[in-house]
Amino acid sequence: RFWGIARRLLTEGTLICASALVMVLFQLMDALTIVSGLSEYGLSSIEARETKGIFDRGQPLIQVGTVLATSLSLSIVPVISKARAEKNNLLIQEKAGLSLKISFVIGLSAAAGLVCIMSETNTMLFTDDSLSRTLSFLAVSILFSSLAMTAASILQGIGLARTAARYAGLGILLKGFLNIVLVPIIGIDGAAIATVIGLATVALLTIYAVHSKVGLIQYPFHIGRTITAVLIMCSAVIMLQILFPSVGSRTLASVSALGGAVVGASVLGLTLMMIGVF
Repeated sequence: RFWGIARRLLTEGTLICASALVMVLFQLMDALTIVSGLSEYGLSSIEARETKGIFDRGQPLIQVGTVLATSLSLSIVPVISKARAEKNNLLIQEKAGLSLKISFVIGLSAAAGLVCIMSETNTMLFTDDSLSRTLSFLAVSILFSSLAMTAASILQGIGLARTAARYAGLGILLKGFLNIVLVPIIGIDGAAIATVIGLATVALLTIYAVHSKVGLIQYPFHIGRTITAVLIMCSAVIMLQILFPSVGSRTLASVSALGGAVVGASVLGLTLMMIGVF
């Protein structure tokens, strides 16, 4: 039994790790391609490296948003594995849908909220708002990375870890290809767009694979209600920024960023309950 368990841990464990390391491997593609691409775009070697360093500000913010969105949804995956062992397809459908719904709601909210306060957050953490527009593009990937990781974990729970790893590998290759094509043409924005497209591709493929196996279309996701709640949240945050501008001050930017996060989360929670998303 030892060798059988060891072989399974090695093979399935490697596949699971490949899916979980998508964001890290996307960063590896950035490390290999961005500086040379920016040099082709017309920046000097020093400017290209400085721009890459500023672009890397967005990575921890994305990871925090992704962890926030997936931590709740992934806790349901062991239930899915148990339901599969018991051949309870109805429970698998319900829990898979709930996992993806939680991931979608929190991922969309985190992405939209971060876009709203990106300039203030950038100033709060790094003293200036350099590349805030590019980092806002990058923040959109929180939604897709959350969905991709949740869907990949569901696939692992129903015995399709190889499928999840295959789609993760495809997304990584697509990210590298788009970096090589877009960065020399449109600069650092190309790297952000490549990340979003790459993760969106992984998310769509893995969700489709889950749907093909489970039948997600029968689950009530209430996407329209979720988008309405997020728009109300963004409106509240923007109104706060208009009332309390933070131009030129790191202290005011910190107050605006943290205040916007608290107000946004509070408004979102209340709205989700009032319009019955869950």
